[in-house]
Amino acid sequence: MKYATLLKILDTLCKEAPATYKRYRPGKSEPEKLIHARSLAFIHIYLKVKFGLVDFLTREAFITDGSHDGGVDAYYIDEEAKVVYMLQSKFRATESNFEEKEIAPDELLSMEVSRITKGQVADSKGNDFNDKIRAFQKRLQDTRDIARYDFKVIILANLKRYADEQIRRLIDNCNYEVFDFERTYKELVFPVCTGTYYDPNQIEIRLHLLRKHSPQLYQEVETLYGTSELRIIYVPLIEIARVVLKYKNALLRFNPRNFLSLSNNQVNRCIRDTAITDTKNAFALLNNGITILCSDASMTDRTGATGVGQLVIRNPQIINGGQTACSLAEAFNNDAANESKMSDKEVLLKVVSEPKGLPVDRLSEFIELISDATNQQTLVVEADRRANDIKMRQIQDYFYNAHGLFLEKKKGEFLYGLQDKYLSKAQIVDRVDLIRNYLAFSGGVAKARTSQTVIFEESAFEAMLAKFDQRRIFLSYSAAQDLEAKARPFAKMPKKPNYASGYAKYAILAACGIVANKPRSAGDDLKQEGAAILNLVTDNWTNFEQHIRALPHNAKYVGTAGFSSDNYYKGDTIDADVKAFFASL
Repeated sequence: MKYATLLKILDTLCKEAPATYKRYRPGKSEPEKLIHARSLAFIHIYLKVKFGLVDFLTREAFITDGSHDGGVDAYYIDEEAKVVYMLQSKFRATESNFEEKEIAPDELLSMEVSRITKGQVADSKGNDFNDKIRAFQKRLQDTRDIARYDFKVIILANLKRYADEQIRRLIDNCNYEVFDFERTYKELVFPVCTGTYYDPNQIEIRLHLLRKHSPQLYQEVETLYGTSELRIIYVPLIEIARVVLKYKNALLRFNPRNFLSLSNNQVNRCIRDTAITDTKNAFALLNNGITILCSDASMTDRTGATGVGQLVIRNPQIINGGQTACSLAEAFNNDAANESKMSDKEVLLKVVSEPKGLPVDRLSEFIELISDATNQQTLVVEADRRANDIKMRQIQDYFYNAHGLFLEKKKGEFLYGLQDKYLSKAQIVDRVDLIRNYLAFSGGVAKARTSQTVIFEESAFEAMLAKFDQRRIFLSYSAAQDLEAKARPFAKMPKKPNYASGYAKYAILAACGIVANKPRSAGDDLKQEGAAILNLVTDNWTNFEQHIRALPHNAKYVGTAGFSSDNYYKGDTIDADVKAFFASL
């Protein structure tokens, strides 16, 4: 399923090519040309995700693949990180080959890194390098301080058979990174679907200091989690807008909402209006500001320009004020004239550094502490508050890595993937449905029918996931999917099997959970196992319902109209009845 998603992304990238770029637009009866087009798009996805090259033509300028390319399929010169990247890519046309077949050593040996980077005009066979390689060499010549740059080879292919020393010998002893199929799925495909590609390792914000008596408030703050550095400063709206528009969801990993949901509601329209229509700088007073978490930050007024400062923030994440930041980005993006209207206005920015050496779980607690205590301009539902819970992240990783499914931890997380048709709705796992189903699967039939606010309340949520078993969570998902499919043909029929009645769903899942308590081997196919468990339960469901109606403690559910199944399935005897009946199976 992950490979199919990759193909959808590659085909969409090919469609971004102008009509004149024929090699990206093969005909329907040209399978070899389709494979070649996808192999080129495979390079595009790396350039897009890792370097934020959103525009097709911008990426295409760095593609060197073709005759006499010196074994270099693409390059990129990262002026911020001071790294020159050279890519060797090997796309495979089938899922099995993509995940299993390795790049051949002679393909790596064809990379003439030294000859290209030292300015030679021809390869080792005497063939002149193509125009794109010559353009690469010209860019190297024009790069200032090139002596400070590292040179790195990116291998977009599987490569496990060779030791580090052997690989270096093949690529002129250059530093390298291998992007095998697992890294491709994790670091290229998944980020594209969430809109979180192009991680901001560092952002730089230009400051206006002429009217500031003190450019920033800075102090160290002692917390239960360690020492944190705090900077508070007013920054230009335009600077925030530019940064957020560039990185979008990549800046919102720890925020309970995402860029699209944050920039499309009534509160945000008010923020945009204030930023654009107000002729003064009242925005600085009226808005609560933005809180950014980072690994560290620094500020200077020694920029060589009077009244101009610079704030550098490393590994930034917006944890509060996301509405403000995204609204400013949308205002800046929708109308070029808004730049001048926003130019003299500022917003309060609070920059909080992470306490050093915090483990992941403690860092999550630190983030939640700040997020809950600071600005909350819009109601955040409990399910969103649990979006960054470490166990939810682990479940999301498991569903994707093991099954190619996309668990939506926060609402709208995969809107980009759906809009661009990389994903289908069937691949998206609804967080509320998943947790309800798992709660029922774990024996909490009545609890599963309560509101999501109750289910996702912090103490209840932690108690439910105390015995954390990803396989059982997937079994509950798989059984629920199969039950829905099994009941669908009976949806419009007046008479239907008892298991196809909506009110029985969570009781059936509870029975599946009891039957699934038998230990299974790690190699079992969980989808087949889930289907087998569900069939066993539904085959015995009529007997179960006859059994529970005869139990004395269920007499309270019998009225003038007979036995009330709906009240029974919401009652206080269902959990024990299901356990007692299905334990023997």
